Amino acid sequence: MPFDPRSYTHESDRATLAALQAIPGFPAVCKAFMSVWNERQDRILNMSSRIRISEDQLGRYYRMLPPVCEQLGIPVPDLFLEMNVNPNAYTSGDTNPYIVLTSGLLDQVEEELIPTVLAHECSHIACHHVLYLTMGRTILNGAGIALSMTRNGGLLTVPLRVAFYYWMRSSEFSADRGAVLCDGSPDNMQAVCMRLAGFGKGIRDTGDIETFMRQAEDYQQMVSSSKWDRTLEYMILSGASHPLMAVRALECQKWADSPRFLQALQGLPPETDGGSSLARVKTDTIDFLRQQGKRLTDTIQGAGQKNQDPFVLLAEYEKLMEAGKMTREEFEAKRRELIYGK
Repeated sequence: MPFDPRSYTHESDRATLAALQAIPGFPAVCKAFMSVWNERQDRILNMSSRIRISEDQLGRYYRMLPPVCEQLGIPVPDLFLEMNVNPNAYTSGDTNPYIVLTSGLLDQVEEELIPTVLAHECSHIACHHVLYLTMGRTILNGAGIALSMTRNGGLLTVPLRVAFYYWMRSSEFSADRGAVLCDGSPDNMQAVCMRLAGFGKGIRDTGDIETFMRQAEDYQQMVSSSKWDRTLEYMILSGASHPLMAVRALECQKWADSPRFLQALQGLPPETDGGSSLARVKTDTIDFLRQQGKRLTDTIQGAGQKNQDPFVLLAEYEKLMEAGKMTREEFEAKRRELIYGK
């Protein structure tokens, strides 16, 4: 019997998605995105510029996929290999989602951990994350569509950017949980986090997961005991689509140690409280996002850049630097002024 995605969806995933959808302007962003994005274009790019992994092409990797899909109760998606030195995997699409592995991932991560990576990506599909993740990657990563949305009507407001990135990071926790369920333990997912943090399979020394987990605990203690460190963490994450690797590894352990993990592993129906917890977390999340949006807006206005999007301004400053009209030092000063207000 496949795992029920409701049993492993992270609480912050549900809450931040509800908060994102409640922000004024989000429906307009969705409409604008769907008016210019075409899933068929992705299909053309995949078939023309990447290697389709199948029984007859890199079959060893393809055969890792169907068992994972069976565990999660989803159809087997298309799988592609992309020439990219950055170790990564991602899921995209809408009606026909697909998974892409990069060549850098296969160079960095042992073969026995690839099923865990695939389980993570398939969990995104099972949790119905794919369309919003595709939208987020397209409009938040400096694509032309993002600038168009910002300049034509100000659709991509600061609160929407903050909320979108926040939800994308939260969705990764759900996908990590799905991978931990498929493996039956957090060990492999933690090992993947360690590999992506820098310990590649080509390093001629021994890596220790327990030591990495102690590092994660030390990090959590560091940021939880210092308001300034929490502020710095927020600034690091303000434009990040993924949580920090040590945090992800620690979240996997907490999930595996929880009663909900055992219930999900045994196929028991997820517990519910009638939505009261979600409503409470949603309210807290909306309040948090409103505060962060105001904080960024105040920072911009304090820098004399009223009603201008900081991401667009940074892009313009970067162009000036590349054209030789602004020095690196001047650019960094402008960046600090926009983000930190000083």
